[in-house]
Amino acid sequence: MKHKCCPQVVQLRLIVVILVVLGLMLTACSVTVTGPGKPADEEPPAEERPSESQGGIISFNADRNEILPGECVTLQWETEGGYAALLNGQEVDRVGQMEECLGETTPFILELDLGDSMDRRELLVRVGEGEPDFADEPPPPEEEIPEEPGPEPMPGEPHFEVFLHSERPEIAAGECTVLVWEVAGPDEIDVRTFLNGNPVDRFGEREVCPQESAVYLLEAETDDFFDARELVIEVFPGEPEPGAEPPPPEPTPIAPPTAAPQQQAQSVVIDFWVDNNNIKSGDCTTLRWHVEHANAVHLDGAGVVGDDTKKICPTTTSVYVLHVAHDAGATEKKVTVVVAGSPTPTSASPPPGGSSWGILTADLAVTDLYPDNQPMGTLFARITNHGPQSVSGVSVQLNCAVERTKGAGGSKSSFADLSTHTVTLKPGETKAYKTAVSIDTNTYSYKITCTPYVQFKDPNTNDSYTETIPPSP
Repeated sequence: MKHKCCPQVVQLRLIVVILVVLGLMLTACSVTVTGPGKPADEEPPAEERPSESQGGIISFNADRNEILPGECVTLQWETEGGYAALLNGQEVDRVGQMEECLGETTPFILELDLGDSMDRRELLVRVGEGEPDFADEPPPPEEEIPEEPGPEPMPGEPHFEVFLHSERPEIAAGECTVLVWEVAGPDEIDVRTFLNGNPVDRFGEREVCPQESAVYLLEAETDDFFDARELVIEVFPGEPEPGAEPPPPEPTPIAPPTAAPQQQAQSVVIDFWVDNNNIKSGDCTTLRWHVEHANAVHLDGAGVVGDDTKKICPTTTSVYVLHVAHDAGATEKKVTVVVAGSPTPTSASPPPGGSSWGILTADLAVTDLYPDNQPMGTLFARITNHGPQSVSGVSVQLNCAVERTKGAGGSKSSFADLSTHTVTLKPGETKAYKTAVSIDTNTYSYKITCTPYVQFKDPNTNDSYTETIPPSP
């Protein structure tokens, strides 16, 4: 017998089914799909920051650590890893270089951000004393002429420039200072460089401890070009040591009422000798000299300091001359180094100047200085033989000191020119010889003094001549 379901039961079952379906639909809507296998609420991991072991500064340097005002230096660096490289606080490439032109001593700091620390390097570029840099002011047309004119280089011949300075040009007695020099120019040219007549490298420095004010002369030359710089180190009396008792005051002499005060000139001291004056060909020896209270000292025509030495390796018997200028005039001292197997100083073996050894006597003097052209030309020196003997093919060194003034009452500068000439002159004869000094009277006025130096007996050593170009009105 079949039972009939009542309508109320059917309606109840239908309601239950609908509720179950709605529940399933609500559950599906609450799930957020974020991708296969990835929880919805999981945050991405934080980026790992590199540690110090993951990078650092490899190198940081400059091509020069000491320059003159206005010159430029090239900084170079290389880093590895890290977040960023900073040079004096500014972000830069991790590997790079930069040119900096400085007017004063400047520190440079390179930093590399390593996340939890900084790698840091410091570099100091010193700017020494030099002529002021006028690059910020456009010069007038005449300023384009070089500050230190010299003979123009040959076509295709590279030019060079000489620098000589000291951080302490004024010192007390007993102190020392450092000379720094540079012959700036292309590396491919062969430049011969001399400091007070002694060969030196194109770049260098030397500690000097002069006991009195001294002149240092740096000369550089090629076959076609010459340049020189002169530096004076002033030496002042030293301060007394702490605790030392000052010396008792000297009694002041009382002069007669009519007597004028007088200053007594200090006596010049000159010692000149050689370690060994008899050597074999190919051997060397040393010249030594000590000079006090002198105005200038020259060895074979080259300026030197008053207390120094020079190594010599002559191949033939040679005479060396020390010329000393002082308040009372000038004095010369000579030493002879005899080389075994070379001509001996006898009348049978005359020197290049003619006559016999030790007998040649001639008074050579500069009697005129003039430019071959104006306003721009080259300086010539007239040399006269006052006798009593003739000279034939002798070697004469001509030292010209040039003081140059820019415009009317402008800045002054000075330099020296040393040249060697082969001279043949009879007594009373005069000839002109070309120097390497260039003249430009459009821009400068000149005061020039030239002095000859010879290696034979000169009865009058005060043979210098001074000329003003153009002449004073």
